[in-house]
Amino acid sequence: MLNIGKKYCLDADSQNFILCKRVPTKKGEEVFRTIGYFPTVQSALHELLNLKIRETELKDLKTIIVAIEETKALINALPTMRATTTGNRGDKPSG
Repeated sequence: MLNIGKKYCLDADSQNFILCKRVPTKKGEEVFRTIGYFPTVQSALHELLNLKIRETELKDLKTIIVAIEETKALINALPTMRATTTGNRGDKPSG
């Protein structure tokens, strides 16, 4: 599992790359919920960018540009991040 910032992660199985989001449970713990399954890393990261744009609710162009730049920064930081060896979707996130 590869963390993408504090809210998202990228996981994989034998057939797909899996984009997940960290969400709180009713008990106050946090788990990863699957956003979607993708055939390539590129398509998963493209969906992350689209999610971040949709989260702005298209309020104004400046807000959208900021969301795009922040997401690009998260993606560009990925090669320097370490993949975690613990935690699966539905488990408590590590770190």
